[in-house]
Amino acid sequence: MAISDIYKVKRQILIVDDQEINRDLLGVFLEDDYELLYAENGKIAMDIIKENREKLSLVLLDLMMPVMDGFEVMERMQEDESLKRIPVIVLTAEKSAEVKSLNMGALDFITKPFDSQEVIQARISRIIELYESTSIIESAEKDNLTDLYAWKFFLEYASQMDRYNPDMKTDALALNIDRFHLVNELYGREFGDRVLKLLAKKLKQALEGTEGLACRRDADMFYVYCSSRSDYETILEKAQRGVSA
Repeated sequence: MAISDIYKVKRQILIVDDQEINRDLLGVFLEDDYELLYAENGKIAMDIIKENREKLSLVLLDLMMPVMDGFEVMERMQEDESLKRIPVIVLTAEKSAEVKSLNMGALDFITKPFDSQEVIQARISRIIELYESTSIIESAEKDNLTDLYAWKFFLEYASQMDRYNPDMKTDALALNIDRFHLVNELYGREFGDRVLKLLAKKLKQALEGTEGLACRRDADMFYVYCSSRSDYETILEKAQRGVSA
């Protein structure tokens, strides 16, 4: 499952084209589903890319432009580790430019004159989903015991929350079961695993319907990241009652 399916936000796309009519047409195609930025040449585009590097999900990049062309933009993006992660779809009418663009990091092409709106939307959606899925593919597994998010995925998801909702107030919690090793020693590991599963279940119930996530790291260490709230004491009391029941 892609992050875009878990957390519904408008992805940010930069449209770079020296022809106003092309920028306007793509804007009409995409404005309902995406947050759009515009640039009329590569120099302006690079300034926008650097300023929005943490939030940009895609660059739609024309190749033939004054001041700085699309090839130089791709070259500069590839030289910067913080920019090369941003996927690029090239806008071009030149078939001969496709191989060079691929070698420079482009992931797909939208040909000029533009195809139908549905085709363009499908290409863009596929590339963004592919990028977001690939960025977390190594850490997308859940914790086998508790079914909470694995640590790396937890960090990636929290980063996405911050990136796409910078004004949202959030809280981070660390929960540890005091002297949990004694539970395993006195009652056995199977009983200890049941305790961890019950706590994980209570955490998931507490976060249902909210913008939040939880993970287990190490044996008895749990982390929660969620929109700010005031009922943590109630949540912890419920979790404690559930574990001791």
